[in-house]
Amino acid sequence: MNKPTALLLCGLVPACFAAERATYDSAGGLTALIANNVELPVRGEFRVTFAGGVSATLQPDDQRSSAAREGPAPHWTGTAVFPNGTKATYTANWTESDAGVTLDGTTAPVAAFPGPAAARFPLDLASVDYVVDLPRDTFIGGKIEPSGTALPVARPEAPAFFRDTVGALTLVDAKGNWTLALSLDQPRPVAITDRWDKDGRSYRVTIQLHQGPWLVSQPVKLGLALKLSGTPAPVAAHLTVNPAEKLGPFDGFGGNYRIFMDSPVTDYTLKNLHLAWARLSFDALAWVCRGSSACGSCRKPITPIPTSSPMAPSAATSRRNAGRISSTCSGATWSI
Repeated sequence: MNKPTALLLCGLVPACFAAERATYDSAGGLTALIANNVELPVRGEFRVTFAGGVSATLQPDDQRSSAAREGPAPHWTGTAVFPNGTKATYTANWTESDAGVTLDGTTAPVAAFPGPAAARFPLDLASVDYVVDLPRDTFIGGKIEPSGTALPVARPEAPAFFRDTVGALTLVDAKGNWTLALSLDQPRPVAITDRWDKDGRSYRVTIQLHQGPWLVSQPVKLGLALKLSGTPAPVAAHLTVNPAEKLGPFDGFGGNYRIFMDSPVTDYTLKNLHLAWARLSFDALAWVCRGSSACGSCRKPITPIPTSSPMAPSAATSRRNAGRISSTCSGATWSI
């Protein structure tokens, strides 16, 4: 009887790639910040509010959007079409480093009709903003620094509980586990609201970029830096063992033979010990097409390049009917 093969994913990104600091949607909107291998759902996007109070995103994440990513870098351009038929363009260029993530963004209205006269007809707006939504359950009961303003626990009567013109501020959770530092290219009007609506609950940081009617001749630029730091609060773990439930016998030795396979220790244990589980290297490069990387195009047989050393331990464990653990450790290397 064949023993089960377990699958272990060790990491799909080669070690040479820098660690991710953020995630984005298809329009370049921020969807999460990453720190200490934890992904926190911090969202960010350009928005407009019309004179009548209707708010709309400038970065729609849908199939009708004209947003396009420019190459592998996190750079996007797009055009938003608002419910009233007016339009605006935007760029969202993100940069990631150990200092956090930075946004170099621009947005501008699109003329309603061709010709110089269109410049005299603005979009009838109340404001153009960039908004950052923080997960309420993470930061509830925390505070804003340096003002010391508390992040409300109960829903306040007035949603906006902080207003000021600032160039930087920091939000800290109640236990001091997480801090989010926000820096602007210049002091700007900032409001923080306790947001409760059909899309969920969050603490929304609204950075005002433009107020009032918006002319074609008034493009808006924004420089924004976000730095998430900290660790999640420890959670107690409870482990119980059910002695009546048996998944299967384990009789023999187990080992990680992914590296040092030419070692005499590896050779001895494979030949002399009773193996129950083994983790072994299996280089995907051994199975590349000899004629082309596009095997479906060249239609040549995929024959393994002679690499007997990595394959010998795998064959040895197969003959012993040992269970094998499969893992993907980089883009070009597999282990079985």
